[in-house]
Amino acid sequence: MLKAIKNTEVKNLLFSSTAAVYKDGFYRVSEKSPIKPKSVYGKTKLQSEKIIQKHCKKFKINFAILRYFNIVGASSSGKIGLINTSDHLFKNFSTQIIKKKPKLKIYGANYDTKDGSCIRDFIHVSDIADIHDKVLKKIDILKKSVILNCGYNKGISVIQVAKEFQRQTNRKIKIIFKPKRSGDLGKIIASNTKLKKFIRWKPKFNKLNIIVKSCIKWEKNFKKLK
Repeated sequence: MLKAIKNTEVKNLLFSSTAAVYKDGFYRVSEKSPIKPKSVYGKTKLQSEKIIQKHCKKFKINFAILRYFNIVGASSSGKIGLINTSDHLFKNFSTQIIKKKPKLKIYGANYDTKDGSCIRDFIHVSDIADIHDKVLKKIDILKKSVILNCGYNKGISVIQVAKEFQRQTNRKIKIIFKPKRSGDLGKIIASNTKLKKFIRWKPKFNKLNIIVKSCIKWEKNFKKLK
């Protein structure tokens, strides 16, 4: 793609990176935190970041590397949401919660956290979309490149998420604990100070109940479309 935009009118590039590039063991990470990805996913994202920085500097293209934390949720209308059925926490919980006998799988029950499940910084997809729009406009105006964490600076455990799904549906749920997955970080949240300063950003969908509600609404609508 970088070769394809050479000698074109493209002057700005946004790249979807990940919090998985950071070294495990740091609860709150800033853009200056140690980089040492555990997973193949994190390693390939980091390699892409390096390629982008080198290429864009050479050809004078502004770039924004956005290090997503855990993107969740669906549009408020309930018409746009996640289709992929891979091992995505909120997707799995949403599909299970509307079944007659829901079973929620949680990977790892002995992390060094308050309830034993891993902690993540979950960010609603609509807030991510808003970040994209604002960051793209800003780097175009400033003619400046930047690396930004995209998260709420707030940690939520997987068990907390499961309880919120249960609360909103008022149903009996069977929770199945599975072994830890290789490469998963125990706990990580974003320091978003740089992001908020760069675009004067305020999240609109950063409450867990709002996120879970949007996921359930989308999944019910999606089931009708199948």
